[in-house]
Amino acid sequence: MADEFPRCALNIPPEVLSDWLSNLLDVAEQMRIGRHVASCAACQATIARYRRIHTDVRDIPIVDRGEEIWQRLHPHLARRQRSQVGLRMVGRAVSATLIVALLGGFVALLTLHRNSTTQTAATSVSCNGSLTGQGIFVARSDGSVQAFDGATGVQRWRTASGVSAGVVVAPIVADGMILVTSSTGTITALHASDGRTAWTLPTVAGNYQPVQPIEASSVAVIDHEAAGWFVAVINVQSGAAVWRTAVTPAPVFVLSKLVAIAATPQMVVTLGLGTTAGKAAYEVFAFAAATGTAMWQSSVQTTGENVADVNLLATPEVVAVLLDRLTSFAPATGNVQWTQSLAGTTSQALAEAGDFLLAQGVNQLAAFRLADGSTAWKVQDTATPLITDGKFVYVSGIRGYEMSALDVQTGNVRWQSRQFGLLNPLTQGCGTVIGAFPGTVQAFSAANGMQQWALTPPPNTFSATAVSVNGAAIIALPSLSSTSSIGVYDQHTGKAHWVATGNTMEDGMLPFAVGAFT
Repeated sequence: MADEFPRCALNIPPEVLSDWLSNLLDVAEQMRIGRHVASCAACQATIARYRRIHTDVRDIPIVDRGEEIWQRLHPHLARRQRSQVGLRMVGRAVSATLIVALLGGFVALLTLHRNSTTQTAATSVSCNGSLTGQGIFVARSDGSVQAFDGATGVQRWRTASGVSAGVVVAPIVADGMILVTSSTGTITALHASDGRTAWTLPTVAGNYQPVQPIEASSVAVIDHEAAGWFVAVINVQSGAAVWRTAVTPAPVFVLSKLVAIAATPQMVVTLGLGTTAGKAAYEVFAFAAATGTAMWQSSVQTTGENVADVNLLATPEVVAVLLDRLTSFAPATGNVQWTQSLAGTTSQALAEAGDFLLAQGVNQLAAFRLADGSTAWKVQDTATPLITDGKFVYVSGIRGYEMSALDVQTGNVRWQSRQFGLLNPLTQGCGTVIGAFPGTVQAFSAANGMQQWALTPPPNTFSATAVSVNGAAIIALPSLSSTSSIGVYDQHTGKAHWVATGNTMEDGMLPFAVGAFT
């Protein structure tokens, strides 16, 4: 019999790809598999099959009929005074009925999952809160970078000031290096193991932001000099340019909206800004990630005259730009596939979820079908930000509730938290959604919206950020007038594994990244 899955050149088991697709691997393994998937047609085909299976299986209703069966049987059992043996047999029958119902929906998936390989997947335990071997790297506004052991909270190292002055974006962890961007116009690479400086490059003040790694050991960046604007890929170990390509025709300005996507071939996409007849004019530029060859350039249509905010999304399925309207481009050619208007004139948030593009305009969230741009649903009175796990989208601002979970397919409300106010969703994973509002951080069950725990930061805490890793919630709480902190919490109970505190103004916005020390 032919294998159910195509063969991968590296023999990566389908089990590992399934865990990667569900974001269940540790950070380093997620990145490694992601880089491989970008160039492996076999793995891409396997993942596409898993997505189809997930779509077919996820909505199969599993009804617990145990209580109903018991209520019907109990009067007869009482009247006839069944023996204890008889009762045990009935109980076993009810249990068997429930077990069959629960397992039925997963039989096809497990069969496909196992038939194609006899290999054992060497994956890490997921959702157990373990951060063993992981570091938390914090860029502080005094210019220092601090590294904590993710499992214990012990400070592994801290650099002198001057490395990251003015930084407002999180560091990038790549190939055993920490890349820190400064708004004063430098990017510095530190060894993750001990914080030693490897190299520093001058760049565009306030505009230079590396993106996620290209292949195993390089990142894409934007640079500017008298000759114009450039997109480059640099080696994170040496700082040397792998390639450097001019953005042409020359724009007035290149935005720091720079995205690397795992398409075939892998691409780097950015936006250029110019003016035409007094109106903002945007151009999308795509480059081959391996060589820097310009692949295509496309114009973004806008009805506004001074559209300053813009949102760029690039995935293997679509390149999309959100201004006062949403424009979809084909990743391979840059051809405009469709456009859609949104309420308001200011870009808000943009995300992909399965077969849909989610676009947040002013007070309106809409879902458009990737294939043709048709509207799947719209919901009014929503606010940014939004996060999605592919099945649900979590937003704030619907009818006064703090946070709501909407079905991605229909826009129907799955649940709403019961307190009043705007609770901004921050992160989700392992069945928990975490959000923040000035004065509180709250966690809810992703299944039903029940509050799991709440955390009350010190007064004047602002701009809380959070990341979910293996069932652990890493939460940064910067404060202007109290002690700022960053800590690791159990994602389901809110219990602190460890919390590190620092001075107030020194800590700034506490941008941080998670990754391996080596």
